[in-house]
Amino acid sequence: MINACDVMTFASSNGQSIHLVKEGNPFKTLGDEGIKREFTREHIRRLHQWFDADGNFRHPGAPPSSRERLWNCFSLLQGDARSVRLANRIIRRTPIDGNHFLPITAAEVALRYPDRLTAAARAHLIAAIDRHYVNMLEWRYGTKGMHNFVCMTTWFLLAAPCLLDRFKLDHEFAAIPEVYSS
Repeated sequence: MINACDVMTFASSNGQSIHLVKEGNPFKTLGDEGIKREFTREHIRRLHQWFDADGNFRHPGAPPSSRERLWNCFSLLQGDARSVRLANRIIRRTPIDGNHFLPITAAEVALRYPDRLTAAARAHLIAAIDRHYVNMLEWRYGTKGMHNFVCMTTWFLLAAPCLLDRFKLDHEFAAIPEVYSS
């Protein structure tokens, strides 16, 4: 059975094969922008089959993890109003669990599609970011070398304060106000 993480291959309308590269990124395809758009349309069609209108997974395959649920929303949030509604419902039904990729994906969704999120979906994403913020500091930097976890954590730690009110500055810095207070 195919689920949201499997490699998907299908024939496009012009006869080319479209492949989802198994890296968890629904936008990373072999082909041009037209093929990417066509893949996204097909991905959205499948997601409407796999999730009910309330955002519950109904496909007979293995249910997606929390991060996979949010990954699928990248495609849906590019779609029509019905797809955007489904994405917002999937986001609200995504468990905030111990998956260390969840807050990174939540931050990316919140920053990439702020105008397509409902207040409830945005609040849910921010709750996931908030729950994981301190944990992201603890163990990623305790490992040796430069690898993708350190890079992802660095991005997250820079992006998260843009979404968490408690890290916004409520005062001006006297030293260089034009830099720190704008």
